[in-house]
Amino acid sequence: MQGLLEKDQANDEVIKIYSSVEESDWDKIPSRITKDNTDDRIAAVLVGDGGSQNGRLPELLNTCSKLKLPLLIIVVDNGRAINTFTKDVAANTMIYKLAAHYQVPGVLLDGLDAVNVAKAGLVVTDHIRRGHGAAVIQIHTYRFMG
Repeated sequence: MQGLLEKDQANDEVIKIYSSVEESDWDKIPSRITKDNTDDRIAAVLVGDGGSQNGRLPELLNTCSKLKLPLLIIVVDNGRAINTFTKDVAANTMIYKLAAHYQVPGVLLDGLDAVNVAKAGLVVTDHIRRGHGAAVIQIHTYRFMG
């Protein structure tokens, strides 16, 4: 296991992503509200860790959970809220864990490991496309300039 990803040792493939909602519970969540079950499109929202520290994200998570909306929320976490350290202004810097309160699965990834980010993205988007509703990916990265 590496971080929140469990890998098959033989071929280094991702076989499980540990989320804030157990995978066994995902099937208990009703399918999304679309009448056309062949529509597998999803929407994606990108937000920084600073921008996720207000009331809009909980409102979005609540709506997505209630309506099973096919939304991928990507939190790009560089540890900064413009020019302030996120940990100085936020009690909870683990945004993916906030999603658990709304029964939305979330995962934290190392943004410098592009292969695992891509693999996790495929698993999470597949989860959303199967009609299980929204998911959160928090990608920890670094601010190199500015």
